[in-house]
Amino acid sequence: CPAGNFSTEGSSECDPCAAGTFSAEEGAGECTPCPAGNFSTPGSSECPPCEEGTYSDEGAGGCIQVPPEEFALRLTNCQGDAFCRLEMAVNAPSGSFWDAQDEFGERGEDRVFVGTGVPMWGTVCDYVFSDLEAQVACEQMALPSSGAKWMRVGSSGVDSSIAAAEAESLPIWMSDTVCDGDEMQLVDCATYPENLGQGTYDNFVFCDHSEDVGLLCQCGVGTYWSEGAGTTIEGPGGTCTPCGDGETTLMAGSASNASCTCDVGYAREGVVCNPCGQGLYKEVIGEGACDPIPAMATYIGSLDGTCYSYATGGEWSYQVCFGNELSQFKEGETISLGSFTSDSGEDVLLDATNVPYAYQAFTGGTNCGDPGDRSGTVRIKCETEGGPSGLASISEDVICVYILEFYTPLICDHPSF
Repeated sequence: CPAGNFSTEGSSECDPCAAGTFSAEEGAGECTPCPAGNFSTPGSSECPPCEEGTYSDEGAGGCIQVPPEEFALRLTNCQGDAFCRLEMAVNAPSGSFWDAQDEFGERGEDRVFVGTGVPMWGTVCDYVFSDLEAQVACEQMALPSSGAKWMRVGSSGVDSSIAAAEAESLPIWMSDTVCDGDEMQLVDCATYPENLGQGTYDNFVFCDHSEDVGLLCQCGVGTYWSEGAGTTIEGPGGTCTPCGDGETTLMAGSASNASCTCDVGYAREGVVCNPCGQGLYKEVIGEGACDPIPAMATYIGSLDGTCYSYATGGEWSYQVCFGNELSQFKEGETISLGSFTSDSGEDVLLDATNVPYAYQAFTGGTNCGDPGDRSGTVRIKCETEGGPSGLASISEDVICVYILEFYTPLICDHPSF
């Protein structure tokens, strides 16, 4: 008899080995059972091993999918590098069931889920789901997580018709999921239903599969996946590793350190990104060089000779004429707060709240008695809302010494602002 067959004493023909057995040599009088972890089809001369993720007992004619661990996660319906549907394995007690039509009425679908007593796959409803929960889920699957994003799979990134069709028979295991960020598994996060994993759905009356959670597992900006490609579907274990000092990435989802480039304010010297030197700046991410900081006068020189007034709502109002005079006035009376004496030049200072400003100083104003002559400083700040130039406030923390806040869009494009 040829390999893969056998015959007993007195037989007039050879019979093929049954599934789960084999004969490796010619002339076999019996077939040998396949060892555990292997299988065979009828008439086999060998027992190939089970594929990864499957198993078999001795004498098996096929391999069985390894049951998922309870609360395991996986990504399905991935469209290239776009969002994938998140699925969770939960143990539904044998015989438990839920008729969606009974629960939802017109909102429901005509399907019944019956528990089998082994972990079964289901989906996660997106109510209150956020990128923080996405990070926990991606980390649980040993995928890039620091830049993880979530999306409702029925909106974009996944073909909603395919996703809905394939999810039709799946239970919805979780809803209203809220994580702190340090959980080891998504199931460790707070969740709305108290009956998680019991195959009942009383708390999901507003969820359907058009609201399934989709994930994009990726490293955040400034980091890269340090081992292998690290796709959204599968990849070797690894971590999101920060780029080197002075480096970042242009976007999230970088797969190697080749994506790291010099950050704003840094330029490459050899293999290292060093900060721009004194008097230099760089406003964009990339491999460009640092440029000389333009003179402050280029931005605010047009203010000289212009005057702006500020009414406090009280007895006195105030006026600054840049490069000339600072004064306070009321009907019939004007008091000098000083003549222009100096400005900040190329220096940029920070106020008590770390807001940058340039300034013009005014001294030698009308005498104030014991404190001496009046004086004042006009702080020139960026008008971030795009409004017109103008005085915004005045303070007198020290008697007869005035500080006025002036906002203008003219200064906003200077690198220091």
